[in-house]
Amino acid sequence: FALGFYAFIHSAQNAQRTIQVAIIADMPPATVPRQLMTEIPETVSVTVTGSRTQLDALRGKLLDPIPLNLRAAQNVDDLRITGDMITGLPLGVKVTRIIPSSLAIRWEALIQRSVDVQVAITGRTAEGMEMEGSVQVSPQKIMASGPTSAVSVLQVARAAAFDVNGLVEGTYKRPLALESPPRNVKWDAA
Repeated sequence: FALGFYAFIHSAQNAQRTIQVAIIADMPPATVPRQLMTEIPETVSVTVTGSRTQLDALRGKLLDPIPLNLRAAQNVDDLRITGDMITGLPLGVKVTRIIPSSLAIRWEALIQRSVDVQVAITGRTAEGMEMEGSVQVSPQKIMASGPTSAVSVLQVARAAAFDVNGLVEGTYKRPLALESPPRNVKWDAA
């Protein structure tokens, strides 16, 4: 009887536990000409309190993900994560802290801009040969699309170097790959 009473008393004591809860972001449709510049975390740390038995029941159980409606947050600078957004907790378990409890949301307008394609020359032509003129690039321009802060500062789109090592008289054509664009930027055919 004494052991049962001891277990009953200690199981009713409040305890605290921190668990990770996933976030699911509902993004605006692709037709919205804005891009989210804030990195949304995959999870948040949620500290809950309740009886030991209730918290032990949470062990290994996945709570429902927290839905973040970013469709509605397009004009919001600060998105709050509150305890009522966390579902699937046993009755009597309370959320005491969420880290992070808010996300600074930053959107940028998407733009397109034409930039020149630049090709560097590497190597040396065969002995006694000189390169006449310059490398002709086709296409000479390419469209860059992405957030304003990234696209507006682009000067050129760089292609892989054109290797003239050992070339003799003649005209040479080579397909050259474009270097990867900066983060959040895409190259589109002009």
